[in-house]
Amino acid sequence: MPEPTEAYRAGYEKGKKDSLGGRMAEVTMGVMRDDPGGYFAAGYSDAAAGRKFQLPAPKQRSPPVSTTVSISDEERAWFQLCDRSEFISLSVAKEYHERLLAAHANPTVYMIGLHPFYELSCPKCGEAGYL
Repeated sequence: MPEPTEAYRAGYEKGKKDSLGGRMAEVTMGVMRDDPGGYFAAGYSDAAAGRKFQLPAPKQRSPPVSTTVSISDEERAWFQLCDRSEFISLSVAKEYHERLLAAHANPTVYMIGLHPFYELSCPKCGEAGYL
């Protein structure tokens, strides 16, 4: 892989000497070039536009975004119940819904927990709930 300066210089030199046909070919076929950082394309563009040779400043990487999500004890208990259960009775579902509301949990937490279940009756006892 060429250094950024080398890639920019190669693009700049090609952009200076290409004719209109060469520029059209670069626009259509240049996208297939392996150009990490886009230095060749930047050099080509600068030369084709008549700008002076000036290596672009390195791009600043943004800090990684944290993907850690914290949940409350009530939310954790709800998800654990949903993960362990084959059936959740309607009364238990309503109880947890009230507990989540009282804990000011995100309302979608309740629905995410119930997502794998269907509103049906228990096949063993016939109680209404989520299977």
